[in-house]
Amino acid sequence: MRPVLCGTAELLARWTDYIFSLNTGNLIVKRILPFLVLGPFTGPLAAGLVHTARNGRYWMASVYALGIVEVWAGLPTILTQELAFLAHRLA
Repeated sequence: MRPVLCGTAELLARWTDYIFSLNTGNLIVKRILPFLVLGPFTGPLAAGLVHTARNGRYWMASVYALGIVEVWAGLPTILTQELAFLAHRLA
């Protein structure tokens, strides 16, 4: 039986129990692989999209999909507009 801990020690003990109870292959495929393949912004959004769609929450999955579209299309568009504006002001 685990001794009663308080505060940070208890949180650390719970976290380590959780980490060691995970299936490492499952963790890599579901959490780390999308991050590495799709990048730091789109990877977690894609993992969230798949997770919520499998749970039947299609409305939330569509919000994740919209976020992916915003990152892929909207962010470069806004960035190029801002860079063009700054180049015009500096010239």
